[in-house]
Amino acid sequence: MDEELLRGRISSWQPPARQEPSSDLSPSDDDPATDDDLPAPELPAVHRYLVQLIVDRDEANALYRRFVPDLQRVAQHSAESRVGRSRLLLRSSLIRGLVALQQSEHCPLPIPELNASTEEARFDAIWRTELLERTWQRLRRLQEETGQPYFLALRQRSETPGLSAPELADRIAHVLDRPISTSTTQRLLRRANSQFSRMLLEEVIATLPENPPFETIERELIETNLLAFCREAIGSLRHRSSPPHRRPIG
Repeated sequence: MDEELLRGRISSWQPPARQEPSSDLSPSDDDPATDDDLPAPELPAVHRYLVQLIVDRDEANALYRRFVPDLQRVAQHSAESRVGRSRLLLRSSLIRGLVALQQSEHCPLPIPELNASTEEARFDAIWRTELLERTWQRLRRLQEETGQPYFLALRQRSETPGLSAPELADRIAHVLDRPISTSTTQRLLRRANSQFSRMLLEEVIATLPENPPFETIERELIETNLLAFCREAIGSLRHRSSPPHRRPIG
């Protein structure tokens, strides 16, 4: 059976090193590498936002270190609150802090002129990217654990959406150096899409207060422009009683 033939090689497969094409589903390549003296950011969306805003990495890192203690408290409050959402709380706290610093007589570095709506949109776009990247990472780990090429199949589809099913099957077979039928490719895509939808929804719920109502989850998906990726999973959400463990991503 084709799916059995795919096992074995897939667990050690790595995508070729190259520039990724732009795609709503593809992980972003502009993730700023942290300096050697800066640990992995506890609030990665905030760190990436500051690197985009300030451009100079040393200055952005200094600002990040300045803001992160207060923002960590905001994130903790959001995790414990039954009404707050970590994205909105972190976003408003960060932008207010930057505006206050900009207006201070002792501002340590030049901060670009800030427009609230523009910066909110910038932060939300980065937040969305973080959620998508986390979901891609989870799908890849699932592929490594199960031997099923979910990541490979969905990634190939997201990079080349115009390919027919037979063409897509040929691409996957070429990477795996194994035969794969069109019908198996279609089954893999259905399962990969289902897994991605479920994982992304879990990542979104993890940024919300504990046991959020369905309306809050749906609104967050709409505001972050992620609803289209979660349609399959959100249909069954109404019947769930215990959302996944919360984990702020800021």
